Amino acid sequence: MRKLLSNLASLKLTVVLVLLLGVVLSAGTILESLRGTEAARAVYYAPWFFALQGLFALNVMAALWERWPRDRFRIGFLITHSSMFLILGGACVSTVANFDGRPTLWEGESAE
Repeated sequence: MRKLLSNLASLKLTVVLVLLLGVVLSAGTILESLRGTEAARAVYYAPWFFALQGLFALNVMAALWERWPRDRFRIGFLITHSSMFLILGGACVSTVANFDGRPTLWEGESAE
């Protein structure tokens, strides 16, 4: 169990996951600009993309557990990793609740 936690919290895994997420998000954005929103949804809502995000969330949680700051000089570590976990949680809630975040406006209306 300790070895699994150590592997999940490794910096090498973090680098690979962040690079992979960056490549996939870039590809999804380029695909959206070339083929439209539905093509991007095929990437962003794919089960393998959710699995990739889940693995990244596990990596962040394992790093928090493994390297919990024991002094005030490492509080930046806690803030940074907690914020990444909060962003992933917000993305999960948005997906589950089907919340888009854009107001529907007709011509002549304002968002106020």
